[in-house]
Amino acid sequence: MADREAPQLRCDTCGKPTNTVSRVVVDAGYNRANARAVYNCPECYKKKLQERESTPEAAPPTPQA
Repeated sequence: MADREAPQLRCDTCGKPTNTVSRVVVDAGYNRANARAVYNCPECYKKKLQERESTPEAAPPTPQA
């Protein structure tokens, strides 16, 4: 049986061909029913994760009386 090469995938952020992609939940308020999935190469995934960690999360809404 001949060796088969893994199919080339493409990063949705940078467009680079890669053998590995990770699905990214983009931001707070992300609704997967209304948004298309974003798949990133390891470099873009790491960059997005670092951006998310450095951005303060939105405070939960204050209940109104």
